[in-house]
Amino acid sequence: MKSRKIIKLVVGSLTGGALILSGLALQNVVTPTASQNQTDTVQAQGTASEFEETIMKAVEKAKDSVVSIQNYQKESQQNNLYGYGTGGENQVDLEDPSASQKLAGEGSGVIYKIDGDTAYLVTNNHVVENADSLKVKLADGTTEDGELVGRDAVSDLAVVKISSKNVKSAIKFADSDATKVGSIAIAIGSPLGSKFSNSVTQGIISGQSRIVPMDLNKDGQADIETTLIQTSAAINPGNSGGALLNKDGDLVGINSSKFSNVDVEGMGFAIPSKEVQRVIAQLEKDGKVTRPFIGISQNDLANITSRSKTEILKLKSDQTDGVVVTDTVKGSPAETAGLKK
Repeated sequence: MKSRKIIKLVVGSLTGGALILSGLALQNVVTPTASQNQTDTVQAQGTASEFEETIMKAVEKAKDSVVSIQNYQKESQQNNLYGYGTGGENQVDLEDPSASQKLAGEGSGVIYKIDGDTAYLVTNNHVVENADSLKVKLADGTTEDGELVGRDAVSDLAVVKISSKNVKSAIKFADSDATKVGSIAIAIGSPLGSKFSNSVTQGIISGQSRIVPMDLNKDGQADIETTLIQTSAAINPGNSGGALLNKDGDLVGINSSKFSNVDVEGMGFAIPSKEVQRVIAQLEKDGKVTRPFIGISQNDLANITSRSKTEILKLKSDQTDGVVVTDTVKGSPAETAGLKK
């Protein structure tokens, strides 16, 4: 079996971060003739101006919908059995219990709906995972308390709600299925945390419907395969949960992961907006995503030897379509229905 590299999910964290600058050296530059130089300069300026205008309009339209999310978790109370402080960093403020919590990581989110006094935002599951409390920093610097509505590890999506008092706008969804490879892609988020909130990077849609193996429990083995949009727009730690926009400033996807490898550059991935809309509708309603479940371990019949097919399974040796049940999960629908090894 061929080994596959696993996509490492990028969670917004400032711990151990480093800023690496890349220089560009220009060599063997050819200078055109005077007449060519004059003509080319006019054309290039016109093209650049139109391109820049497109990017700026898209960012202006969407920037107020993109937020920073801070994940706070309780500090270790191992030196204080009852959780009440006797001095030092573990001391608990009885008026504000969250004061004893520590900032565990930061990511990004996108406001997609304003409903009366409440605004709803979507982010990655791994941005809010294990949080004891959430703080949401809006584009204007205002901070709101976040309440987790629901999350789903499989799709790596979560919904958080906040007060809409200071929310200016909600993002508009684009049809990710209609997005073409080579079209403009703009990422907005908080790389390395809220200090760099609303940072903008630009690239293109590099690929559609990429089948990417994901390691959910961080054991080095792929747990599921998911379908993502590939982009060359820079996706850095902290961009997770942020917006991937098209040229119109509409949401194409939620930035979620990148190849974490020194040999790879410019391969970021986003959850398609169509999948995002499907999942957040369920999270809003039920706080979770319900999926069909059979409850079997299986092996492709094509991998079974001809002898095993004829002598053990009593099948024809040339039959290749189907699966062999190798085990059933106790209490599963498969076991209830009578399926056996």
